[in-house]
Amino acid sequence: MAPNLDLKSSLTLRVVAVALICFVIAAAVALFGTYREVRQLNEHVADILVRQLQIQLSRVATINDVAARFPTWIR
Repeated sequence: MAPNLDLKSSLTLRVVAVALICFVIAAAVALFGTYREVRQLNEHVADILVRQLQIQLSRVATINDVAARFPTWIR
């Protein structure tokens, strides 16, 4: 520290520095936890979408869905 600081100013600066470090650590932990939760939620949503798209592709491939939607009235 600078030699012209008295004890009161020196201790105040140290307390502020420790408080700032604690705040940064707490913010980093909170952000990391939120990031993990959002990533897990996104993976879950992506899995659901993949399953729905696979079902749609299987319906299109087997043409079961198309025949049910467009019945033929002429025989």
